[in-house]
Amino acid sequence: MKHPSVGKIIVSLSGGKDSTAMLLHLVEHYGPERLIAHYQVIPADWPETLSYNQQLCAHLGVQLAAQQIVYEPVGDGTGVRTLEVRDIRQQSDVVPWGTPGRIADITDLAVRL
Repeated sequence: MKHPSVGKIIVSLSGGKDSTAMLLHLVEHYGPERLIAHYQVIPADWPETLSYNQQLCAHLGVQLAAQQIVYEPVGDGTGVRTLEVRDIRQQSDVVPWGTPGRIADITDLAVRL
């Protein structure tokens, strides 16, 4: 059953089985035109994850927003400051882990917080 009174729905999409199942459920119940899938890119993901998510969303007719938050170390190296939120369209847009002056990986970020 479609729910006509609901506006846009943003669903987190990691490319794993759980978020894929949720996306399929929402497509069935709300329709693809109401959905925006959001993929938070982290360099620790498989390189194929972005392409998989793009293909999945294209097949389902769901809009995909893929973004990466890039941080900069501050102070004595234990803190961070958000530098930018990057729209990612292809794997080469990803700021790789270990880029000088940048923190692009969730593991490295967690150590600093």
